[in-house]
Amino acid sequence: MSMEIQVFKNDRFGEVRTMVINDEPWFVGKDVASVLGYKSPSVAICENVDSEDKTTFVISESGSKYKSKTTFINESGLYSLVLSSKLPQAKEFKRWVTSEVLPSIRRNGAYLTDDALAHFAEDPDYGIKLLNTLKRERTERLALMKENATLSMENERMKPMADYCAKILVCTDTVTVTQIAQDYGMTAQDFNEMLADMGIQYRCGRQWILYSGYKQQGFVQSATTTYTRYDGTKGVRVSSRWTQLGRIFLYERLKAVGISPVA
Repeated sequence: MSMEIQVFKNDRFGEVRTMVINDEPWFVGKDVASVLGYKSPSVAICENVDSEDKTTFVISESGSKYKSKTTFINESGLYSLVLSSKLPQAKEFKRWVTSEVLPSIRRNGAYLTDDALAHFAEDPDYGIKLLNTLKRERTERLALMKENATLSMENERMKPMADYCAKILVCTDTVTVTQIAQDYGMTAQDFNEMLADMGIQYRCGRQWILYSGYKQQGFVQSATTTYTRYDGTKGVRVSSRWTQLGRIFLYERLKAVGISPVA
């Protein structure tokens, strides 16, 4: 898969960046939408281009070291934007792309017009300069390709954690330590002792109490339950229940030491 960004220019339409992916040309969606007169390129792409006709890559901005996530659209996506455009010259833009740009990309693997190829052959200095530029850009693209692969792997790794946090955020109820411990594949006793070892809480009688630095943060609430003893008398038991804020706090603290939910 090539990761070379090629820029083709037209006096009337300006510049459009393209990249060959698996031998097929893809275009920077923002460039195409802007040429076609859309006021909001991102909205135009969202509303008019099918999901299978667009993808996202991290690329360097032209002339700078700044990198950003950029949406690319394939040939089908480009035609979708052309058909939906109200700009009178949309058909002319399509004709330019289909008659000059696409054939040149497929023939040479890059946007090299016949004039550029002739210049390349006649002027050795121009050829050397162009080759050096392509070599530098190829090195940058390989680095970006590696970064994209790493980003994809990181997204896959973080997805279960993101899903866990999303589940927490939609819940407003308090939960027992047993419920939280189950998320980590632990018993309540082991989980409580681990939190004690981390300096988060200590035991006072039958109840676990947060240390003073955490008490006023809204992480836990005390719950009082009444129970009946064997002799028929009533008793009162006080226990701590974790709020969803406290659950997020535990998630962040445990993640920092390499402990993540298993479910």
